[in-house]
Amino acid sequence: MNFLSTCRGWGSKKLGQILRAAEMVSPILFLIFLGVFLANPGNVVSFMLPGGEESLRLGLTPLVTMMAGMIMGPLPGVLIAFFIDFTSVAIWYGLEQFLFFFAFAVVLRGLLAGYLYNRVFKRFTFKSVFLTIALTYVITSGLLTPLALNYHYGQPLMANIGHRLSIQALAVPIYAIIAFFILKFREENQKLKKMYIKMEKLAQTDELTGLANRRAFIDTLNKYISAARRHEQELHLIYLDLDDFKQINDSCGHQVGVILLRQVGRVLREVVRAEDASARLGGDEFALALFNADADQSRQVAKRIRTGVENIKIKEVEGCCLSVSLGLAGLQQEDTYEDLLMRADKAMYRSKKKYKKQMVRETKRAKPLQELEAGISNEPPLAEKDRV
Repeated sequence: MNFLSTCRGWGSKKLGQILRAAEMVSPILFLIFLGVFLANPGNVVSFMLPGGEESLRLGLTPLVTMMAGMIMGPLPGVLIAFFIDFTSVAIWYGLEQFLFFFAFAVVLRGLLAGYLYNRVFKRFTFKSVFLTIALTYVITSGLLTPLALNYHYGQPLMANIGHRLSIQALAVPIYAIIAFFILKFREENQKLKKMYIKMEKLAQTDELTGLANRRAFIDTLNKYISAARRHEQELHLIYLDLDDFKQINDSCGHQVGVILLRQVGRVLREVVRAEDASARLGGDEFALALFNADADQSRQVAKRIRTGVENIKIKEVEGCCLSVSLGLAGLQQEDTYEDLLMRADKAMYRSKKKYKKQMVRETKRAKPLQELEAGISNEPPLAEKDRV
């Protein structure tokens, strides 16, 4: 791999990390923005308490901080609540109005809501949502905020608590209903997302072996071909076909054949690297795409596949042994996925026709069928070191 392709690979990896980080951060930024916007005095309802003193403002910002904890968790709820409070005070009232005890009450609101909903109740019901909102809001706004007002401004504690609790008796049900429908929408959206992921996986997976199916493998192979050309890397394809599988299936039974296919899938999963792709193409045919692997590395993988397949044993059935024919093809300049599959397939059939349990590599020029993949040597085909 040259320096340029290394830089390209590093850049693609970093871009993916940046996009994943942005996906995680964007909901947090949205909640902070929404909370700050709703904290605008123009978006808040003010209540004149007895004596003509305006001491209670009721808005949706407390709900946003509680929802942040319920959705994101206790610790993110703390951070979001703090940034909402600090930014709101700085923008709408001036930093001189930022007081520690008020900030503590706001931060505790995000922490407590996240803890109650995710650690205590642990499930989505209207009861759990209502209790989370009620307990959090009463403790933070009904008790801690009056304490802060008493500490900073000398406002009467018990009278303030009583007035706030009377207003919160109206606010809590409204908050709970809004929170319930938001969380209900979120729950349904997550269910649909999980269902979509499951259906997408089923559409791309061979049910019998758990490997990718033909359609998914071709999609991946096309991506590998594009990436190999873009980053100037090698790509090899191994095509596998089980020898005499029909006879084994007929003589040992269909259920044994199913077990053997599953075991072959297990062998391929154990062999592949994270950057490789394996699939069952249909019947007893399998394929393995080796990204950024040269011919020698591909031969070693083929050896491990052959050894793994031949070591498959079924205790309940004596005498059912598997062997495999393999074909290897490397990506050429103008290859499409069809060209690569076709050449690997032809190499596999040459191997099956003449030398079962061996592997033949398809090359640019036509080779005699006796030539096996061992540095493209012309040694006799029975030489053990030439077999794969």
